[in-house]
Amino acid sequence: MRIPKSRTSEVARSLQNATPTAERPVFLIMSLMKIPEVDQHKVAAKTSRMPESLVDIGFGFSYVVSAAVPQPDLFKEHGYHPLPNAPVARRAVYDCLCTEHAIMWSSHSIPQKYGKGKLSPKIVRAILLAKGNG
Repeated sequence: MRIPKSRTSEVARSLQNATPTAERPVFLIMSLMKIPEVDQHKVAAKTSRMPESLVDIGFGFSYVVSAAVPQPDLFKEHGYHPLPNAPVARRAVYDCLCTEHAIMWSSHSIPQKYGKGKLSPKIVRAILLAKGNG
């Protein structure tokens, strides 16, 4: 199900109420696309805390997909390496980021150079969070 960015805080509240009684693990995939300039101010306030608010209610980061380049500069500086055999175009999949880094890098715009002088506003493209047994 696709959820508009403007409704993410409602989703977090619903998940907090629903997941304590869930019999199976709950998985949530978030695509973290660039927010159009027009919507940035009204949407950014609601979405920038979304990963952290999900961690606050018991979700954990299972996988993080990089944006623009397979190994962003900050990932490299902190010693993170992508999973082997999991390339996704100009991206890569990571499974062992500390929660603090995963929250910071998925919640904020962090510029990353790529290609021939291009600049990406984000270093994380998608996240998979999980809660419960599994």
